[in-house]
Amino acid sequence: MAVREKLNVLEIGAGSYSENKTIILEMNGSYKSIDVRPETNPDILGSIYDLEEEEKYDVVIATDVFEHLPDLKKAIDIVRQTMKEGGYFFASTPFQKQLHGEEYGDYWRITRQGWKWLCEDFSSVEIPHLGEELFPKAYFVKIKK
Repeated sequence: MAVREKLNVLEIGAGSYSENKTIILEMNGSYKSIDVRPETNPDILGSIYDLEEEEKYDVVIATDVFEHLPDLKKAIDIVRQTMKEGGYFFASTPFQKQLHGEEYGDYWRITRQGWKWLCEDFSSVEIPHLGEELFPKAYFVKIKK
């Protein structure tokens, strides 16, 4: 029986409690978080723009984070650089949601077309939605490098 390689996961903006962390660690995976808020006790304190690690990840997760990033194209480029070849990026962004997180910025409501444009350099992009197709509550993005 082949030994499965340990899954290496980075979560961007995980907050103080991440259910993803619990699941990944239970699966004997490797998990790191990055967050701008020190009170969340991230493994890496800073924003995605500060990420300078040479480490490559099998999976990058960003749950309701990208609406808070001022330079989306740069953030996506950084995500791509941190991913292993064949790795996945899972993200969600709200579409119908009130302003929130204004102390660290609430800049965007990204459309399906916006996600396609941002992720045009990846090998595959899936963008399901929650709610009505033409006025969704949120988008869920599954991208493969």
